[in-house]
Amino acid sequence: MADKLRVGIAQVASHGGKSVTISKIRKILSSAKVEADVIVFPEYIMADPTGVDRWSIFSVSEDIGGRWTRFFEEIAKEYGAFVITTLFEKSEGEKAYNTSIAISPKGEVVAAYRKVHLFDALGYKESKVFSSGKEASPVFSIGKHKSAMAVCFDIRFPELFRRYALEGAVITFVPAAWYKGPYKEEMLRFLAMARAHENTMYMVVASNPGERFVARSIVVDPLGIIRLDLGLGEKYQEHDLDMDYVEQVREQLPVLKLRKPGVYGSL
Repeated sequence: MADKLRVGIAQVASHGGKSVTISKIRKILSSAKVEADVIVFPEYIMADPTGVDRWSIFSVSEDIGGRWTRFFEEIAKEYGAFVITTLFEKSEGEKAYNTSIAISPKGEVVAAYRKVHLFDALGYKESKVFSSGKEASPVFSIGKHKSAMAVCFDIRFPELFRRYALEGAVITFVPAAWYKGPYKEEMLRFLAMARAHENTMYMVVASNPGERFVARSIVVDPLGIIRLDLGLGEKYQEHDLDMDYVEQVREQLPVLKLRKPGVYGSL
């Protein structure tokens, strides 16, 4: 029997505060036929930080375990699925962390990742608003499948994803709020395809469809082929990942085994 993992992407944006967004998420999911093993949400769904100061973001931030997290714990239990979602996490400093969390079907937070690579590029400076995380995502299990998390701009740093692959990850979940701009949609697509292909893993990118962002959530297979593209707008859609295919690709294209670490110097 084929080993399938069903992923659901909730391509939603923040609107009108946390309570409004929570109500909208409930409406989108209740109107869908949710059968997913994992439901993934985008980055910046707690609020859009564009053009605001760090105090505005810090004021809406919460601890992991706060009301925002508890809502997604309820979603996980209600649908019997893992949930990958994001929040602005309170810190002891003056800026929040941009954090992704994984919640089990029992409603327990099993992994948390604070975005390491902040988007200080192309005229934007995310570090004015957020503190940078200091550690890679833990590799955690969804059933028997090892998984990891990254957030948006992280996708430009291949070292992070290679680390996950070497630690056994076969899927990386990437919540994103990818800003619009010339060729930005193409950049997101080819970066996700490259990270998937070079590490022979699935990439699941849940991309924010807000007015400043490109949307276009995608699922990319271990050969770097896009298997699902949600296009524009707010929506929910599911896709089955063939987990046996990862092993098949890694047998045919054993790049992880053919590495030559002694040649790479400081890498």
